[in-house]
Amino acid sequence: MKYILRFLILAVLVVAPGYALAAPSIRVVTGPNNVTVGQSSTWSFTYNSTAPAGEAPIFGFNPGDGTGNKSAVSPSSPTFNYAFNLAGTY
Repeated sequence: MKYILRFLILAVLVVAPGYALAAPSIRVVTGPNNVTVGQSSTWSFTYNSTAPAGEAPIFGFNPGDGTGNKSAVSPSSPTFNYAFNLAGTY
């Protein structure tokens, strides 16, 4: 069975109190639109950030299958892997 994927990527930047900064914006997500149940797949993304040098955003993602938000993704390598265990449209 195949999945049709629609991901929600969460982007958060933790800054000092009183410091105003816009959240990073996701520009492009690349990866498969259809995957096989139980098969791990990889997606990558590009983003814009107004973070000062040394203050990288923290990313996580929610695959939409009811398992909740997943671990943060490194901003130096903005990719994530995931395997769906049930067929569906997410």
